[in-house]
Amino acid sequence: MIILKYLLCVTMAFNFSACANAISEDSFETNQYAVYDALITDEALSKDVFGNPSLLVIIERTKTDTALDPFTLANVQKKLPSLSKATLYDFRSKNENRVLLKDSFALKPKRVFISDEELKTILKDRLDWEAFYKKYPDSQGVMTLSNVGFDREMKQAFVYVANTRGSMNGVGLYVVLEKQDGVWRVKEKATGWMS
Repeated sequence: MIILKYLLCVTMAFNFSACANAISEDSFETNQYAVYDALITDEALSKDVFGNPSLLVIIERTKTDTALDPFTLANVQKKLPSLSKATLYDFRSKNENRVLLKDSFALKPKRVFISDEELKTILKDRLDWEAFYKKYPDSQGVMTLSNVGFDREMKQAFVYVANTRGSMNGVGLYVVLEKQDGVWRVKEKATGWMS
């Protein structure tokens, strides 16, 4: 009887733990895509980086370029004084691997996800942007998103976004967002690179 009670308790604890992890993962994913939406629809970023496209072309896997380099991150942290160490640490941890993005955005423009290989094929290693825009007219160019780092309370987020419109027309940004009244908003941004 004691063994049966023990097994019942262990089973209940396991189920509770699995349920808590599912809720936690769902909460992370929900917040991650809410951060992406806030980033892409931010008025200043929309105007300066993305424009007002009817089609968003997004690299299908998260990517940070050189964002995990400790020197780069130290410089970014100097430019973004509100960025907490916990958020930066989570960002670095979450971006050790590239992750396939889902179409869980709540944005109005249509979206298409392309692989690195497809982009390379279109540009033919010659940066043939005319061929790209022939295939994806009225797009903003090509967007790259990192995984999102959060603080423990999920009140602060940190993300890297890059958008390239042509061979000498692109920008990579590090962005801090804060959750205010349940809504993610851009707080600070720092340019990582520009061409």
